[in-house]
Amino acid sequence: KEKDSEIVEVHTPVPGTVDAVSDFLKKPKNHFLKSLLFIVKGKLVFVLVRGDHEVNETKLARLLGFEYKAAHPEEVRKATGADIGYISPVGLKDIPVFIDQSLKDATGMIAGANKNEYHITGVSIERDIPTATFHDLLTVQPGDPCPSCAEGKLEIRKAIELGHLFKLGTKYSKSMKCLFTDSDGSEKPIVMGSYGIGIERIMAAVIDKFHDEKGIVWPASVTPFLVHIIPIDVSNKTVTESSNTIYEALLKKGIETLIDDRDERPGFKFNDADLIGIPVHIIIGERSLKDGCCEVRLRRETQKHKVKLDDALPFVLEKIKLLSEEIKCTEME
Repeated sequence: KEKDSEIVEVHTPVPGTVDAVSDFLKKPKNHFLKSLLFIVKGKLVFVLVRGDHEVNETKLARLLGFEYKAAHPEEVRKATGADIGYISPVGLKDIPVFIDQSLKDATGMIAGANKNEYHITGVSIERDIPTATFHDLLTVQPGDPCPSCAEGKLEIRKAIELGHLFKLGTKYSKSMKCLFTDSDGSEKPIVMGSYGIGIERIMAAVIDKFHDEKGIVWPASVTPFLVHIIPIDVSNKTVTESSNTIYEALLKKGIETLIDDRDERPGFKFNDADLIGIPVHIIIGERSLKDGCCEVRLRRETQKHKVKLDDALPFVLEKIKLLSEEIKCTEME
């Protein structure tokens, strides 16, 4: 907190935005008071935040109620004598003022002078807006002070909401007469809550993180199937029988397996297999069967392994074991 300085009116013949006035006065935006007028139940209220931040509408709604609205330019002029961008609560009476808590004890601030093309410098929150109350109103930004410690800076990262918890209170338990007997013998409504996890959201989050230009690359921990068998030319009896044999053997081992028994072109099946993204592909075609083999590849790799049919099951099981061990290592990290 700096020593209070006298208020000085300065001419600012520029648009009343923080950016424009900041550039004109050669002062950083965090030295400005962003003054906003809202109407709540027919009455005007001022909301003030730092010039380098924005008001968080959700926080504001919790404070003012969800029926608040921004004052019309004519209402702003009538209440302050100036247009939006040149206003502030300094010198005005009978209008409640809500200020973000980051501005408590702030001095040397710049605000609108309630006169078009003029601002005032040297504003002290405590001295010049004594009736204000302080609240958490800002939309946080990277670099803001950490809310849990004095030294840290806030980092913001993108995330996907997978679940949520709602406190329902006693609203529904009262109406349903859902009561419990307290230790003092009195009946009271239970306090309810709701917790949900979105299956579709989890899938969207996984796909957002695990994909390439061809499609999904499912991690083994959440994949709908572990193995995808792709027979080439289902009209070939040998191909079909070999595919079904491996399919049945995997099912007996408890391995969830998908078999593409559609009568489609190989390229069409390969593209679909990459798009679906099951971790292990087994490709069975007439050419490889002539050598008593099939081809195995991991979805995340381009390399194909030519494997004898008799060795296909242990080879695939070993690949699945490696994928599972990777999951455990990731969890430990």
